[in-house]
Amino acid sequence: MALADELFREFRSMSVSEFFRKNAAMLGYTGRIRSLTTIVHEGVTNAIDAGEECGKLPNVYIRIENLGDGGRYRITIEDNASGIPEKYIPEVFGKMLAGSKAHRNMQSRGQQGLGISGAVLFCQTSSGKPVRVISSTGEKGIIAEVMIDVEKNKGKVSKKEEFDPKGWMGTRVEMEAKGVSYNRSKYGAFNYLRLTSLANPHVQIELIEPDGTKVLFERVTEELPKPPKEVKPHPYGITADDLLRLAREKGGERKSLKTILVKELSRFSDKRVRELKEKMALILLSRKLETQIEDLDKYLSEIQDEEEKRRIKKIYSGFLSQA
Repeated sequence: MALADELFREFRSMSVSEFFRKNAAMLGYTGRIRSLTTIVHEGVTNAIDAGEECGKLPNVYIRIENLGDGGRYRITIEDNASGIPEKYIPEVFGKMLAGSKAHRNMQSRGQQGLGISGAVLFCQTSSGKPVRVISSTGEKGIIAEVMIDVEKNKGKVSKKEEFDPKGWMGTRVEMEAKGVSYNRSKYGAFNYLRLTSLANPHVQIELIEPDGTKVLFERVTEELPKPPKEVKPHPYGITADDLLRLAREKGGERKSLKTILVKELSRFSDKRVRELKEKMALILLSRKLETQIEDLDKYLSEIQDEEEKRRIKKIYSGFLSQA
């Protein structure tokens, strides 16, 4: 066996889920208290976003139970939003870098598709148990146990059953984590929820603490905030690769470059296109001149007559460097 083959015998690829399983701190899971707070944060932000997107005033219920056994906790988070369609449950909770926000230029609480799936991964890794999802879109209810196939970065439903929601709509998530802790410190879940309530006066948050204490952060306004608007990418904020991808996705055989620039980019008018054309013409002219100069350099190297070389260099002194 060649040395190179021997050195590369252990070469392996790694899925996104496997990477974050080994680097949970990058997702915020550092320390017993912070880890529990991060789990609560991911579930609560999803719940608030879901309520706002379907036009409902969010009601978020959180229950934190101490199960003993070395810091094992059950975290339950429930919302009153529109629920999750059955086919999307494995994707939402079991696949990292998947979601409805990453591809949109719109302000939102989460974007990368790492939040709730990261919480599921941490809980699965620490406790060895799947997440239990109860969801209803109004027509039927689904109870599913979901785990992440770490090697494939794919959600797997181990158990599933239907139930009659009797008019209930929303999503309830139950997760178990080990090696975490709850208290009312600055970095704890209670303080996080208190600050979340202050920043979102339209949200009602109900918390049941491990000792059974019920805390209600009531909403103080019945008015939903104006929904964010999706914006087009700005020319200064994109790269050459972004522009090529945009042309492939939005272009097509019948769309000109001008149409793509004006229709798909922010603040790019017909006037800007004309200015761009003028600048591009100058660039192309400059490139043509550079090519002519390179040809001239090659031509000079082939001339043996020194007098002729001097005459040519004198004529093109503005473009050629003296040897």
